[in-house]
Amino acid sequence: MKHPLPDTSARKPVRQEHDAAGGEISLTSFKMRSTWIAGFVAVLATLLLAGCYLVSYEDVSSEPKYASYVGAEYRTTANMTVYRVSMDQNYGPSPSVYKIVQPPGFDGPEVISRTRFPEGSTMKVLTIQRCTDCYLDTEPRVHATVRVTSTTQFDDLEVRADLGLLSSHMQTMRQPDPGSR
Repeated sequence: MKHPLPDTSARKPVRQEHDAAGGEISLTSFKMRSTWIAGFVAVLATLLLAGCYLVSYEDVSSEPKYASYVGAEYRTTANMTVYRVSMDQNYGPSPSVYKIVQPPGFDGPEVISRTRFPEGSTMKVLTIQRCTDCYLDTEPRVHATVRVTSTTQFDDLEVRADLGLLSSHMQTMRQPDPGSR
């Protein structure tokens, strides 16, 4: 008894995709490539967002590279803003730090308040802090903890300024005496 060949006219053709060169790739290969790309995007997003977490700092004031900053007094050469930034993961008001930032500044749920910090404002560097777990930064994340001397508004508060800001938007008023540290 002869068996007739199955009728293939009712079958759906296998969907074919094309690569960048115009060649056909199978659906399985396309799905594998799509899964790999989705996984890569997820890993990349995780790494990029890893920079948006609370970090730890160590005091590096005694290191030769940073020691000359400690005790130095600076005057701002442009208008800036002091931001009160929440350190609470739920953006509560406490704990918080104050950061001196050049325009245009930043915004977000972590910003509790902003205060104008006019040109000519003065400060004294107390310590230099370096991030210990900022693995994705291309350069070390370093800031100065300062005492604002031109106003009493920030007395007894932790005020920070990025180390680069001291040299780019501030003028040195007085260097510390080498024996005073």
